[in-house]
Amino acid sequence: FVWLRLPVGMNAADVDVAARAHNVGIVLGSGCTVVPAQHTDSIRLSFCSTLPTAIPRGIRRLAAAIAAVRE
Repeated sequence: FVWLRLPVGMNAADVDVAARAHNVGIVLGSGCTVVPAQHTDSIRLSFCSTLPTAIPRGIRRLAAAIAAVRE
């Protein structure tokens, strides 16, 4: 797993919606803590069941999702 802190002011829930639109699954950081109000600016990425050749494509899609939220 990789823990990713999003740019300042960005909410992971908004990125989740955009990521799904770009066919990328993420886990909200708030789902990885006992205090749900924490880590709303973070996401967890899993690539353990992803083919190594597909990872760059997923990264590009996630970058596009994050860019869409920034706009």
